[in-house]
Amino acid sequence: MNQTENMWPKISIITISLNSSKTIERALKSVVDNAYQNIEYIVIDGKSTDGTCEIIEKYKSKISYYVSEKDKNIPDGFNKGIQKSTGDIIGIVSSDDYLPSETLFSVAEEFKNDSNIDVLFGNVICYDSGGPVDWISKPDKNINKIHTGLGQTYKHAAVYVSKLAYEKYGLFDIDCLYNNDFELMLRFYSMGAKFKYVDKVLGAFQTGGDNEQHYLKNISLLRDITIKYGLNKFQAYCVYFLKLLIYFIKKVLKKIGNQFFIKLYRKFSARFKAIEG
Repeated sequence: MNQTENMWPKISIITISLNSSKTIERALKSVVDNAYQNIEYIVIDGKSTDGTCEIIEKYKSKISYYVSEKDKNIPDGFNKGIQKSTGDIIGIVSSDDYLPSETLFSVAEEFKNDSNIDVLFGNVICYDSGGPVDWISKPDKNINKIHTGLGQTYKHAAVYVSKLAYEKYGLFDIDCLYNNDFELMLRFYSMGAKFKYVDKVLGAFQTGGDNEQHYLKNISLLRDITIKYGLNKFQAYCVYFLKLLIYFIKKVLKKIGNQFFIKLYRKFSARFKAIEG
């Protein structure tokens, strides 16, 4: 696709890392090899000791800003990247995720056509580093469901936020160790931010992150966040107990062949589509 920088919005992509030597090269290559030209790449490392920094150094000439220093936690790393960003649009490609080709053209087109967008979200490729098949997951495009904590409204790997929105509604809450992306999006929603869904792949997400590994803490915090932003306690606790029930059902299914049921669900759910080849 032909492009000149002054015709396309500047997009800042942020990658944060900490001891991510096994996965970060794929993330780095997916960004630095992207065909979109008006891009700023920011890498924030939390003082890795496992060889991550040596891998990043290989791509330093194509990175706009890079620092390796101790930070407080994941949201603090995100905030450092956002504060260094000079782009009109900001996206996050975590060190164990990657940026699909053509994604940034789709993002830029949407923001060019509607300058009032605060948050753009779309479909995401879900993959397991040990799994045989990748899947495209579609969110529930009804963003109003985010307020209850129900549904699959978005995956943060497929979310792009205008720089002005961060300036208006704030950055990540560094005291929110789990579900920090949910807290951010719910805060944006509660303050009147404009969300837009596009039926295109905007990111690739590796399953098994911090939120999944700490599921019980995760759903407790989700409950508290929804109450903080106006959901009544009865509804919030109903959602919490529903998610708790789902958690224990999954544990039981895991013992009797969980993968079979997951594959069956994905096969017949409109939200999932297997990637051929």
